[in-house]
Amino acid sequence: MSEQTYFPVDVLSSTGQVWIGASGGRAAQPLLAATLRSEVAQKTPLIVIDFSGLQILTASAVRTGLFPVLEELNDCGKHGVLVGLNEAMEDEVHLAAEAGKRALTSATLSDGLLCSGHVLGVLDDKLRETLEHVVALDEADAKAVSHRSGDQTVVTVWNNRLTALQSLGLLTERKVGRTKLYRPVLKGMTYGR
Repeated sequence: MSEQTYFPVDVLSSTGQVWIGASGGRAAQPLLAATLRSEVAQKTPLIVIDFSGLQILTASAVRTGLFPVLEELNDCGKHGVLVGLNEAMEDEVHLAAEAGKRALTSATLSDGLLCSGHVLGVLDDKLRETLEHVVALDEADAKAVSHRSGDQTVVTVWNNRLTALQSLGLLTERKVGRTKLYRPVLKGMTYGR
């Protein structure tokens, strides 16, 4: 996915360089959401949210400030990728994602390119396996994933898993005739840290 829009979070935050606690997340959320809504209208498929300007980010702030915005992006068919997370912030995002039984994409930004994409949070074993198959195939429909798995599971089950991963914002979807093809939001992304 090559088209992307970049947002430095510290510029958008009324809380300065810290997002602490649920109240800090709630204070930052409207500013982040309003700015991202304007970009959603511009048809940019990938929204890169850069946290490198923040010094502190807590799990509670992620839950109340970031998760609602990511849900809104997913509902609009957009995909948010977090960059600029230091180790402590990534731990907090992972903790919030785990507690909320969510998964989201994090990456590093190098010379304007996203790399080292990985999933923070949790996926059940079947969704993780499905994601790994799609990443290995680069783009696939349910039939291709079923074939690659060697599993006797019916294709409909694989399709449901692909749809679930797409609704989490981890896969993109495009239609070719009646077939839905899925690809990872970031090429070569991995599960876990």
